[in-house]
Amino acid sequence: VVPDKVAGRWTWQMEAGGRKLEIELTLKQNYQKLDAAAKAGGRAVPVERAVLTGSRVDLTLAVPGRGRMQFSGRRVQETIDGEMRMADSKDQSVPWRAVRVEMQEPLHVTAPPPVITLGHGQSARCHHAGLAPAEQSRS
Repeated sequence: VVPDKVAGRWTWQMEAGGRKLEIELTLKQNYQKLDAAAKAGGRAVPVERAVLTGSRVDLTLAVPGRGRMQFSGRRVQETIDGEMRMADSKDQSVPWRAVRVEMQEPLHVTAPPPVITLGHGQSARCHHAGLAPAEQSRS
């Protein structure tokens, strides 16, 4: 499954303790691996789980006034559309939509290729399929 590009800053609002709460999620991505940080009402909240499978994003956050919440959805252009529910609950889910407010390139797109030292001061840049053709003949 090819991972979708979901890196960036995402926001949404939800009810918590009788008031609207702004959630901000920052996702850093290296292929299908996500590194996630979240804020609720401007304060950091724990991200217990952040998984990317194709275009599907699954998150578990500890939301003040709501407890552990699960968010699941698929990226569609600049939104993630899906559902949210209490974690570990069989309660009915409700619709959820996050909007990307800042796009970032995934780390695997922005990272330079590694350099391999061949000896005698020579080096070669690696390509996805191995060494460059000119360097393969020297190996």
